[in-house]
Amino acid sequence: QPLLFQKGQHPTVFDFHTPYWLVVADSGIAGNTKSTVERVKTAYDSPYPARKAAVHQAIDGLGELTPRFAEALTASQSSLEVLASIIQSAQTYLQSLQVSSPELDFGIQEMLKHGAVAAKLTGGGGGGCYYGLVETHDQALALQEALTHSPYASDTWLMPLSSQY
Repeated sequence: QPLLFQKGQHPTVFDFHTPYWLVVADSGIAGNTKSTVERVKTAYDSPYPARKAAVHQAIDGLGELTPRFAEALTASQSSLEVLASIIQSAQTYLQSLQVSSPELDFGIQEMLKHGAVAAKLTGGGGGGCYYGLVETHDQALALQEALTHSPYASDTWLMPLSSQY
């Protein structure tokens, strides 16, 4: 079940259904969530005002995107453009936090080059998986096929963007 986590609130279950698809790809490189979190925490507490301000702005931005994304998913007609915009904004914030990696960034670019309307890392970053959003199952199959011939994905999976799969 999808859960929505928001600071200071209990996690809430939410259901959604969109006609869209996700292609999830594994970079083949194990991420290290603990190390990534420690780096972000160090930057968050940085004695350098510019670094500290940038990290706070990125984290605040991600915090603002979360309820917007949940709202967009549960709208009576989910907008592909709105979902794509939120996903891309989140990836930009994650890159500014240095949570992404060159391998993830290149894989994400590969997805965008081959039909994804948006793509971002998932998980703790520094390696691991990333996903791309497409409109149709046929587009998801084509993107999966393109990634099969790419050095940026060791494995791929297709998922409907729905809590009811």
